[in-house]
Amino acid sequence: MNSADRIGPNAPGRASIADLVLIGLILWQASYVDQFIFRSGGPPPLYVQLGTIGIFAAIFLLRAIGGAGIWQLRSHRFRFYSAALAFYAIWTIASYLMSSQSEIASEVFVGRMKVILFTLMFAYALDHPRVAKQFFIGCVVLATLGAILNIYDFLSGVFTTVRGRAAGFYLNPTISGFMIVTLAIVGIRVLPSFLRYAFWALICCGVFLTFSRGAWLYIIIATVGLAALGYFGLGRVRYAFAACILAVVGFVGVELVSGRFYQTIAASPLSDYLDRNTIGRIGGLGAISDDYATTERRDAVELGWQRFSESPLFGHGLGSTHEWEQRSSTHNMYVLFLAEGGIIGLLVYLGLLYVLVAGASDVRLLLGLIVLVSGFFTHNLLDAMGEAVILSALATAPLGRLKGGRQTLHIDRGAR
Repeated sequence: MNSADRIGPNAPGRASIADLVLIGLILWQASYVDQFIFRSGGPPPLYVQLGTIGIFAAIFLLRAIGGAGIWQLRSHRFRFYSAALAFYAIWTIASYLMSSQSEIASEVFVGRMKVILFTLMFAYALDHPRVAKQFFIGCVVLATLGAILNIYDFLSGVFTTVRGRAAGFYLNPTISGFMIVTLAIVGIRVLPSFLRYAFWALICCGVFLTFSRGAWLYIIIATVGLAALGYFGLGRVRYAFAACILAVVGFVGVELVSGRFYQTIAASPLSDYLDRNTIGRIGGLGAISDDYATTERRDAVELGWQRFSESPLFGHGLGSTHEWEQRSSTHNMYVLFLAEGGIIGLLVYLGLLYVLVAGASDVRLLLGLIVLVSGFFTHNLLDAMGEAVILSALATAPLGRLKGGRQTLHIDRGAR
């Protein structure tokens, strides 16, 4: 048996209680429930995060005392990613030292280093096939609950911070769309073939109601990618399904640009739940590129590019885009690293992404593509705990692939 299959004192083929505890803690962070609890007047997420660090440390120490392999049994992919994270942490410290070191910059620095630590812990825990199935099942459950909560949120507006757009526990519609799509991609392999269509239909519905154009793009990429990879059937079936999806997307795209999409929505029961923000996003107030969100993003990108041109090599330092006159940062990871870190910063970010997708195939490649694309719609990809879970899953060996229409879990070639 491969040494990578024997981690911990328990039987290699079954997850231990400690494994299940770690998976539960990881999925808790992916759910964003702590953020909702805090917003509702509960304790801050820091308490659970400190408890998570303590539990991880205790399990790590007990396994080391028990003689279990701690580092040498990790996969090559995990080791490579750990080294990249260490380099990224060093760069983050250097960028902070070059910043204003204001209260805002310090807050960004602490948050960034915290996410680096948790990403490393999550990746370490997930880097074993023994925990893969339980983690994948948990991802399916979270994605399903997220989609259902989005439907409820759209109708009630209980959770979202943007009226007329569903978000669920994620509070932000764009984050909600990203998390639901990526969790669904990670977990879909554990579902029987006959359930995948119903599952994906629910996911599409939940993501559509976010009215996030970035999230819509993620679901399009995911749907076509999964169909092409055979997750909705093999042979001609997958190509027919992918062709149908492309036809629907093309039709909706034409309707959206022409303005007829808004007219269709306005004539449906959904119109009772839309507000000015949502109406603008689907072309009800003119061109879809002229709504407030698009204008704000465009202004932020232009300002970020201006900051980059002022200091093209090293940028203005960590957190500088949170201190400027715009209401928020860049809404774009690539412009963020250019403005704050210059060309060097962008290379660091691209290097981190390369480590995640190097040698990727099947679901890992699809997930990596969505992470790459999401960088054009968010500046929080490396600052949030939920996204850290997705990056950790992407960086670990047991993200298996489909063979012959049946899900199989295996170690990548990089595993040792």
